[in-house]
Amino acid sequence: MADYLPFDLAQVGQEQPASIQAMLKELMPLFETGELQPLPHKIFPITEAIDAFRYMQQARHIGKIVLTPPVEAGEGDASAPPIREDGAYLITGGLGALGLEAARWMVGEGARHLVLTGRRAPSEEAQSILRELEAAGAQVSVASADVSDYGRMADLFEELNGQIPPLKGIIHAAGLLDDGVLEQQDMDRFRRVMAPKLAGSWNLHTLTRDRPLDFFVCFSSAASLLGNAGQGNYAAANAFMDALVHYRRALGLPGLSLNWGAWAEIGLAAEMDRQQQNRLAAMGMGAIDPARGISILAGLMAQTESTQVGVCPMNWPRFLKQRQRIPTFLSEFAHALPDASSAKFIDQLKATPPEKQRSFLTAHIRSELNRVLGFDPAQPMDADIGFTNLGMDSLMVVESRNRLQASLGRSLSSTLLFKYPTLDSLVDYLLREVSTQGSPKELSTDSERTIEHSPTEPIAIIGMGCRFPGADNPEGYWQLLQDGVDAIGEVPRERWDIDAWFDPDPTVPGKTYVRRGGFLSGIDRFDPQFFGISPREATDMDPQQRLLLEVSWEALENAGLAPHELMDRTVGVFIGVSQMEYGSMMLSGHPEDITPYTGTGAGLSFTAGRLSYVLGLQGPAFAMDTACSSSLVALHQACQSVTSFEIRGTLSHDQAWVPDGAHGRS
Repeated sequence: MADYLPFDLAQVGQEQPASIQAMLKELMPLFETGELQPLPHKIFPITEAIDAFRYMQQARHIGKIVLTPPVEAGEGDASAPPIREDGAYLITGGLGALGLEAARWMVGEGARHLVLTGRRAPSEEAQSILRELEAAGAQVSVASADVSDYGRMADLFEELNGQIPPLKGIIHAAGLLDDGVLEQQDMDRFRRVMAPKLAGSWNLHTLTRDRPLDFFVCFSSAASLLGNAGQGNYAAANAFMDALVHYRRALGLPGLSLNWGAWAEIGLAAEMDRQQQNRLAAMGMGAIDPARGISILAGLMAQTESTQVGVCPMNWPRFLKQRQRIPTFLSEFAHALPDASSAKFIDQLKATPPEKQRSFLTAHIRSELNRVLGFDPAQPMDADIGFTNLGMDSLMVVESRNRLQASLGRSLSSTLLFKYPTLDSLVDYLLREVSTQGSPKELSTDSERTIEHSPTEPIAIIGMGCRFPGADNPEGYWQLLQDGVDAIGEVPRERWDIDAWFDPDPTVPGKTYVRRGGFLSGIDRFDPQFFGISPREATDMDPQQRLLLEVSWEALENAGLAPHELMDRTVGVFIGVSQMEYGSMMLSGHPEDITPYTGTGAGLSFTAGRLSYVLGLQGPAFAMDTACSSSLVALHQACQSVTSFEIRGTLSHDQAWVPDGAHGRS
């Protein structure tokens, strides 16, 4: 039993300030030299709490998992955009409507030194806004420069050195449109649209990557996220800029890409004719109110968690209705739509030709399970790997059942995914439940049919598998007996150093007077992925569990049975098992070596359940330890279950294995 003593460090600090000060003086230099390291941690925004819990459930973390609260603009200095009076800020495309809107906001936030670039002289409206900014106390420099011209931009940065405070941030808002279907496009039109986005953003990156910027914001477009007819050049240009921002973040540099939708009244969208604007509205894409857009910009610039954010008012039912195939990227939106109801899915399934119904249902179930697991809905899934091996825990099992229940429009058992623990078995069952090919009664499995038994009917042994010293299968064992081979030999060096433990005097404590024994071969050659087990989990599995899986599989093959044919059948597992030195070794080692798999891998009580789970059996599963009689008791119990009609078949197994010489030492 463990004892726990809570204490309040703040209270200790108040009561014993000298002690805390002395400890900090001693500890802080150790942190500075790297001799002590802070506890590892992984940070998730609180909006990604589900992902954080899934990360924790899958035992992928070391140290702590931290949830950070959302950052809202206007909640004090900690959440304020990183704008200073003593810094200078560059806005490319700064003489356009969006650039000027951003400049006006930045001055309102305290910026006093702005550099606005554009390819043309400022319009009368722009000049009016510039006078307004200067009246508010800002120094505004206007530079005629094409951001895609590296030489001109390099000269501009050189000209500004010494004239303004150090550059602390960039908003890249330059861009232009030249829409047209692909057939009407040519390289000149592509180059024209891509120049300010592709070359421009890269020039800004290369010219400032060694400067200590507080932010590097790119005004991208929803076209690179959602696509838009006639904007192949514009989508490609913005996609490059999105990727550049991710690249900067990977380098440890600031970066934020905002995939703006159309802005109302200002920006490139305002330059569209009425027909184009109506076309966007008909597609389900709304317009961003300028005040709302600036508010969103302020909030996003005040945080550092996000790298790329799409900002666009959407009517998702209208938008997705126009697509014959919904992209994976938008699948979560599609899942929440009214027209994605269970009735529609069932109707689609029933309308699908019988020979294609299974693949149609498989794709649906796979996407639902992937969503629960936090994967891409379209990600492939091995049909024979157990759901728990994919990282699914009991809460995810319930969530998966609820999703399937809603989409299929019928009540499902809470133990559904335990009873059908692989994609293949789950699809088979649900297809029987919802298919138009027949009712569940007509398609009942063998395990559900009534079978006539006679209590005096002999029990047949139809398959065997074994591991003995000198023999890895029944044929080898019979041959060993027939030839009179003595399989006892010297302790192999790879097991343990017998010279270190041997002493001919049997009275010497901690030693053994025996140098020979019976040893199994290949116990370290287990293939975990064959059984749907991760290599990490296999490391913590007692070799007796590994041998059980291997030998049971061989016994089924020896009987001429394909293991998957036993899925969902009432076949019992009865294991006689003894000795757990491997578990003792694992639990007596270093505490940091103990993992979530240590308990299930070291405990003998898990052996029968593991085999039953891997094969998908529905009968009883027992692991029995009655010392030397374990195998006899297990076999007896198996026979009782068969003759009492409790089960249709059984896998009976006996094993005892000692990993080192401890069991034979005095």
